[in-house]
Amino acid sequence: MPEEAQKHADTIFIGEADYSWPEFLKDLESDKPQTVYIQQTSTNISAIPRPRRDLLDSRRYLSTASITATRGCPYSCAYCFNSVNKNYSRFRTRPVESVIDEIKNHIKNGNRYVVFFDDNLMVDKEYGRELCRALIPLNIRWRCASSIELGYDEETVRLMAAAGCENVFIGLESIYKESLHESSKFHNHSENYLDLIHTFHKNGIMINASFVFGFDHDDSGVFERTVKFAVDAKLASINFHIVTPYPGTPLFKKLENENRILTYDWNKYDTAHAVFKPAQMSPEELEYGYKWVYKEFYSWPNILKRMPEGLTQKPRFLAFNAFLKKANPIWEAMIRANILAPAFKTYHAIDRIIWKAGKINHS
Repeated sequence: MPEEAQKHADTIFIGEADYSWPEFLKDLESDKPQTVYIQQTSTNISAIPRPRRDLLDSRRYLSTASITATRGCPYSCAYCFNSVNKNYSRFRTRPVESVIDEIKNHIKNGNRYVVFFDDNLMVDKEYGRELCRALIPLNIRWRCASSIELGYDEETVRLMAAAGCENVFIGLESIYKESLHESSKFHNHSENYLDLIHTFHKNGIMINASFVFGFDHDDSGVFERTVKFAVDAKLASINFHIVTPYPGTPLFKKLENENRILTYDWNKYDTAHAVFKPAQMSPEELEYGYKWVYKEFYSWPNILKRMPEGLTQKPRFLAFNAFLKKANPIWEAMIRANILAPAFKTYHAIDRIIWKAGKINHS
């Protein structure tokens, strides 16, 4: 929505800004910045400079080793920003050698915990396997995001585990196949979820899942059924969301055409508010259910029921569920006190010892 954004800014950027941002900086130095910069082409991510992480106060982060090996996503889910313009969300990969070289620099700085911020790191299986094979000698721990369909390829999942992957973020989104089809997430098959999740678990990889509520096929029972499924599946953690029709997406156009948009206050487009009229419940029921599932899933009885069986997974599971999800004030206090990184490094050192012992026993 560039026209609206322009009312609130001196300069706006349309598209990826890797090329247009340096152009803007030169214009700014000359005191002649333009009002609109448009990057028509998608970025060649093989040539972009590395972030200046030395400018960060590393004490305030779990890890500053945030890596992007790929950009974009080949899928077009109806509610996702990636469906707005496929030119900008076109899937691209960096050379594996470039990614490894960047990680080696982090290792030199004492950071052996890497977070891949790619939308779907392993969607290109051949590239993903090449990357994993290159990661094995580095002896690091890492997490990423990928699709549940990766579970059909246990050989690749096993390779990820051998390369140090400990956690994968996966958008399961719904246990209702009708809701998955409605959102054009055709690569997810909920009837296979349990078997696919088991493939990750038996290889020592925990799953941080995502579920979305408010699809037209979602009734008021979807909340209780989703929690039961998630507990039975022993999912390590979940981010719950209310489906949100971001402007420009097919979902937004559909709901607007059906006169179901309730507000254009973008502050409420945060996946925690019902900004449209649901088909099978009221907006109030949707928001109440969203809050209820968070409370229920992270209740102590359900945390204990979801405890992974493997010894090497228990510290990570408990640290995330008990510390991050149940003690947010302590977490925030540690960030303000600049002691987050030292505390995490101590935990990570202990966890690495347990992880290595588990690998030896497993082999």
